Amino acid sequence: MDSKPMFAEERKEQIIKMVNEKEKIYVPEMSNLFKVSTATIRNDLNELEKAGRLIRTHGGAISIQNSGLELNTEQKKVKNNTAKYLIAKEALKLIDSGDIILIDTGTTTYQLATLLTEKRNITIITNDIEIALELEEVTGLNVILVGGMLRKGFHCTLGPFANKILSEISVDKAFIATNAVDAKMSLYTPDMNQASIKQQMIACAREKYLVCDSTKFKRKSFSKFADISDFDIVITDDQIEDEDYNYMCKVTKVIKVK
Repeated sequence: MDSKPMFAEERKEQIIKMVNEKEKIYVPEMSNLFKVSTATIRNDLNELEKAGRLIRTHGGAISIQNSGLELNTEQKKVKNNTAKYLIAKEALKLIDSGDIILIDTGTTTYQLATLLTEKRNITIITNDIEIALELEEVTGLNVILVGGMLRKGFHCTLGPFANKILSEISVDKAFIATNAVDAKMSLYTPDMNQASIKQQMIACAREKYLVCDSTKFKRKSFSKFADISDFDIVITDDQIEDEDYNYMCKVTKVIKVK
């Protein structure tokens, strides 16, 4: 490392770079490398975890990019906000007056919900409590919150009761989020119950739209719930790699926002 003193923010950026390259780092290793106390490194790691940029473990940290662990809702909110907003803005164009739509839980889908204040005569069905609260007072929108088991830390419902409700309805359009898209274009989430409700959402919709920023690609998680080919349109950002974009275009329509 450079012998010149390093500002705290510079050190944190170096830590992020190293954890993404090595997948796992240790506090003593970082302390020796940056010539600061282990307490300082622990503070850095705690702050980086709060910002949603890595995951703390006993004695160190691991990279979010290759982890099967899922960030909670608050951690997700700080990541890729600009891309998520642009994706949501594009998705809004697909919603027409009179539509009955289903909105999956997620931070990109939440961005879409905030834009629905521009619409009228829409019925929104969601399992996301924050989305329901966001739209509760908006004139011209009917909101149905799917009941079920509350997933703590993620502000959503799931489980057999939620699945049963969805199995008995039909909607015009579903907007689905994902945690990961692997090299074969299969979609994953870390939680089996979450995967199950996503599958039910897809099954009850006439048109299916995936809203997914480019950081979700070339990643894999625990439970598969769909393939890219299950969707009528995929909306992502222009940072997606050409390889992934071209692969998707063979099986469905893809919209890149910038």
